Amino acid sequence: MAEITRKSVLTECLEYERGLWKLCSRKYDTLVPMEGMEDKWDEQREKCRILEDLIHAYDSKPVQDALANWQKRIMKEDKEGKEHRLTI
Repeated sequence: MAEITRKSVLTECLEYERGLWKLCSRKYDTLVPMEGMEDKWDEQREKCRILEDLIHAYDSKPVQDALANWQKRIMKEDKEGKEHRLTI
């Protein structure tokens, strides 16, 4: 079994969404939408683009540092018995 990581989960989601995108495509190749499926095809294309951007961003040093800092904050709050707050 492969290690489950944030990146592997995002990659798995991307492959799933690409599969749905192919189902909306005329020749199941994501190149041309099937007749009547244009809106769904566009939606799937955008989902795949966003997931690709997230995967590429995850590899950047600033994002990795931010995730590490977030994890440290969560661990500190857990130790202090504090509720977690969402900060973006």
